[in-house]
Amino acid sequence: MAGGAGGVVVILGMAVLFGIGWSALTIFVAMHTRSAEVTMAAGLVLTLPVLFLSSSFFPSQLLPSWLRTVSDYNPAARLIDAIRDIMTTGVQGDQLLPTLAVLSGMTLFTAAAATAAFRLTVL
Repeated sequence: MAGGAGGVVVILGMAVLFGIGWSALTIFVAMHTRSAEVTMAAGLVLTLPVLFLSSSFFPSQLLPSWLRTVSDYNPAARLIDAIRDIMTTGVQGDQLLPTLAVLSGMTLFTAAAATAAFRLTVL
């Protein structure tokens, strides 16, 4: 692996950051719907487009232009591309910082929304 042990640590950190942000989004949905079934359905409705409208299955150069534009704003696509870059070329800060900024912003936004929804619902 080109990234070495440091690359593994960075990949795991980014995956955890994305996971926290994504789970906060589902917590937000759960607090508003108060239904496990609706939350699971909403999770599928949110997860599948995010996954399929990313570069997870095809390199972004092979995607149609409209899908490439959607993929550019997709946090999952940024995560996948960053992981792919770390594994092939190693950790490079200039490519990594924009991805970390997007993931951090997504996580902060969804965590704040989930916390607010929790406070309104439970407290």
